[in-house]
Amino acid sequence: MDGASSLTIPEQSSLTIIIQGKFNVGGGAQVYTPANGITAQGKPVFSIYSNYAGAGTGVSFSGGTEQVYAVIYAPNSHVEINSAVGFKGSVLGNTVNVSGAGGIHYDTALGNVSTGGNNGSSGAASRLVFKGWRYAVQEDQS
Repeated sequence: MDGASSLTIPEQSSLTIIIQGKFNVGGGAQVYTPANGITAQGKPVFSIYSNYAGAGTGVSFSGGTEQVYAVIYAPNSHVEINSAVGFKGSVLGNTVNVSGAGGIHYDTALGNVSTGGNNGSSGAASRLVFKGWRYAVQEDQS
């Protein structure tokens, strides 16, 4: 995302992006997230899961981006947060660089978010496993 593009996540909504390639917000793009980063259902408002393991930065927030509330999980990728970005949430990357006036403010409430797992019952904890892409074939309904 760059230029005059924007992404708005309405109150009590959540957005999850799962990507194998690069994810970049910069160059004047705006991401608007609710002030409270966790919905009433216990989900993070904005989650980015990246399996990118190539050269360069895999996930980046830079430029004129507004303060954003997000969870970034990119264990194989370099994550960049720079310029005047105010970032609230959590970041996990192979490497993480914060520069300029930007900052990361970890939200301890994220330790209690719902991941859709075992709902408190005994057994294994929830986990995200990327097994590959599935392509749906759309049938002609005529």
